[in-house]
Amino acid sequence: MNRNDDNSITYIAYKVAILLVLLILIFNADQIAPRIFLYNYEYNNYSELSFMQAYITTQIILSLLSVLDIGLIVVDYLKLKK
Repeated sequence: MNRNDDNSITYIAYKVAILLVLLILIFNADQIAPRIFLYNYEYNNYSELSFMQAYITTQIILSLLSVLDIGLIVVDYLKLKK
């Protein structure tokens, strides 16, 4: 992205798109968590506790990324309002 032009609306649109992707990932964390944290999930007999730990870790990471993205959206919106 070129920082010379003040195209804050485009930056906000990019960040809103990233937020939508993060929200979709949050709602599908039960399918994503085994693939990220539990390698070869189908072949190994992981306990329910390890699956829940992976699920909660995925939810926390994606939620933190969403909060940070919302903060960046607010900062860009406040710059745009000036």
